[in-house]
Amino acid sequence: GKKNASLVQSALILGALSAECDDSDIENMAEYGYKLGLSMQIRNDILDLWCSDHKSQMSGDILNKKKSLPIVYGLQNAKGNDKHILGDIYFKRALENRDIELLVGVLDRIGARQYAEEILESLRSECLSALDIARLSSSAKEEFIKLVAFASDSNC
Repeated sequence: GKKNASLVQSALILGALSAECDDSDIENMAEYGYKLGLSMQIRNDILDLWCSDHKSQMSGDILNKKKSLPIVYGLQNAKGNDKHILGDIYFKRALENRDIELLVGVLDRIGARQYAEEILESLRSECLSALDIARLSSSAKEEFIKLVAFASDSNC
């Protein structure tokens, strides 16, 4: 939220200000932008972990042990052997391909992808609600809806 979502939110606020929108529409676009930015980040987290065309360029975020939403969910919800596997992986200095396979296996077993996709769906609905309230031309609204569709599509 403090990086990607804030950047997207700022862009939408600046756009609304330059279009001389009223305060209410600026607030709606700010909310939309923040939720859109969160959606984009969660989508990227899902694609980095689970999509085969992204595995060939395994994200530096994963290799650097960035704690994305699915990872945080896993660290908070893993039990028993799965918790030990995650601990072993995150205490290593450098990750190897086998570690990524183990990590994704644990996340699959505990439903981390499903959890991330549920959050993504909730954010999609919140983005669309903010757009419904904002007074935009129909063509502008269509373009913003397309952005929501892209940001909430976690299919490989």
